Formats: sequence, C-alpha cells, structure tokens
Amino acid sequence: MTTRPLFPADQLSIGVDSSTYTVEQENPAITFEIEGGYTVSRPRHTRRPRKNYAFSMVWLTDADRVIIQDFWDLVRGGSDIFDWVDPATGNTVAVRFKGQDPLPWKYTGSGYNKRWDVSFKLEQA
Repeated sequence: MTTRPLFPADQLSIGVDSSTYTVEQENPAITFEIEGGYTVSRPRHTRRPRKNYAFSMVWLTDADRVIIQDFWDLVRGGSDIFDWVDPATGNTVAVRFKGQDPLPWKYTGSGYNKRWDVSFKLEQA
C-alpha cells in the first residue's frame, strides 16, 4: 500500500484565509429537455458526488512559498492525489490540484513589509 503525501499546512507560518474558503458539491446529473416540455435526467456516473474546494493563503513568507512550491512539484501539479486536512471539518480528504494552470503567486510589498499570496483549487479524488 502506497501512502499519499500530505499537504504541508503544519509547516507553514499561516493558515487558510477563511474569508476565501468555499466548498462546492459536484452535480453528477445529465439533464436535457425533450418534446412536450418534459425534462429527462440521469446520473453521469455511479460514484458518489465529489467536492471541489477553493481557498487562498495570504501573508506567506519566502520560506512558505518554497514549501508550497516544492509540494506542488512533488505531486506534479494536478497529476497526483494527495491528502489534505479540511480546515473547516478537520477531516483528511484525498484531493488533487484542479486545473492545468500553475499556482497563481502574487507578490506584494518591499523591504520588511513583503508577502506572498496564493489561491488554490482542489478537487476530491
């Protein structure tokens, strides 16, 4: 049995920005209209609907940025599944980075007052 890597939230100097945290439940239904004004629907698949998570982390240090970028490289972006602890529930969830884009790093400030901000999109595996 292979163990999955764990997102290194405990190694970071700051946690999730709760004002940006969202969870969306996937709707697996396929729906279409037919003649006579009827609507027909069926499930797209039989697996349990997945959840998608989105959140940001702000005021990260240079060291935090390196930790997150190294983890991104380890799981090869959205290629590999990893474990993540949902900050709202404390449950460990198997997820992957959603989308093909690199992490959207934003640098702000100068001197002692500098920071990195990044946002994440995760999908349940």
